[in-house]
Amino acid sequence: MSLIDELKELQTAGIITSETAENIEAYYQNRNPSKTNRVLTAFGILGALLVGSGIILIIAHNWDQLSRGTQTTLAFIPLILGQLICGYSLFTNNRNTVLKEGGTTFLVFAIGSCIALVSQIYHHHGNLTSFLFTWALLSLPLIYVMRSSIAAILFIIGITAFGVQYRHWEYLGISNHYWYWILFTTVVPYYIYQLKIYRNNNYISFLNWSICISVVVILMIDTHDINELMFVTFFTLFGLMYQIGEMKYFKPYSIISNAYHVISVIGSIIILFILSFDDIIWNDLRGDNIITIYSAKEFIPIILLTALTLVVFVYQNRKKSFSDIGVFPLLFILFIPTFFLGYYSAISTLLINLFIFVLGVYHIIKGGQTVRLWEINYGLLMIAVLIYCRFFDTDISFVYKGIIFVLGGLGFFLTNYFILKKKQTHE
Repeated sequence: MSLIDELKELQTAGIITSETAENIEAYYQNRNPSKTNRVLTAFGILGALLVGSGIILIIAHNWDQLSRGTQTTLAFIPLILGQLICGYSLFTNNRNTVLKEGGTTFLVFAIGSCIALVSQIYHHHGNLTSFLFTWALLSLPLIYVMRSSIAAILFIIGITAFGVQYRHWEYLGISNHYWYWILFTTVVPYYIYQLKIYRNNNYISFLNWSICISVVVILMIDTHDINELMFVTFFTLFGLMYQIGEMKYFKPYSIISNAYHVISVIGSIIILFILSFDDIIWNDLRGDNIITIYSAKEFIPIILLTALTLVVFVYQNRKKSFSDIGVFPLLFILFIPTFFLGYYSAISTLLINLFIFVLGVYHIIKGGQTVRLWEINYGLLMIAVLIYCRFFDTDISFVYKGIIFVLGGLGFFLTNYFILKKKQTHE
């Protein structure tokens, strides 16, 4: 008898609840993930998308020749079909992931196509933002009813597209900027539950990436009163993401699967390199009145993100020694005073360059201690890019710049050579 059959038998006998049975099954799936099941699920979702697209294309071919009643009936057929598939999976307690995720994916797109077709048939004038808002609201229950991670990912993509449109439309007297965050919070309970039960599931990795990218995109398109303050907003956000990526739920992930860690590191390094040029930001910044930042729209997000980041930082590192914390988290604490110091002095540019250099040296030393070649190259690359930026930023002849490039290349080669020799010796 298979595990699923045993769980059904225990559930029928009233020994365990349906939720307990699902948690037990999830535990063993995460402990021994089936590659075949993942492939079947992926093809099931792809198949649902292709079938849905094919139905729409077939109907669209003869759409104009159909009566209004026929058009309305055809608009609801995919919706009914998707509900039947999801209903069968739900009420028969079928734990087939392919059927559940594939049927839910089909139903999500059926909802969108039904809204669009009915609006077109009855000439209900609307816009893209109202369409995305309605589609997201109607798709939200599927996340919790079907417990579908694909539905959650599609929901996040949908509300992100909705949030991007907020400059052009307001709904119920509240700007779309706030409606995005309201919709975003509705998926948080499901996300937390999935982290606890399906921590090693591939869907969680995709969900992590969806959430991170969505938040970054929404903050990026937000209205800017003082553009320079967005550097502080994003750097603080990346600091929060870094601390989240260090939590026990995400620490076991590989580097590429830990979206919080990857996006925070890449994003913060990009900001540091942009601010390492004195004439890009700092000259304009020193011409502004610092008093105006208190009335800027970015000021409140900065305060909230900073407070939240500090709380998470203290919680995460309360039992760690100073040496265990590392250099990177400390940069997020030093960045804000360094940035606002730039309103008064050019020393901020020097400090930003120093941050990059120290961070590069730190990774070289840490990589050498742990014999991790990628981390050594990462630190070397940071210092090399910093040096090259400063050489292109200053008036030095091409001969000297060429010599620096050659020396940099030799540095990479020799460092990798000696580390590989060291690894071979240890092996």
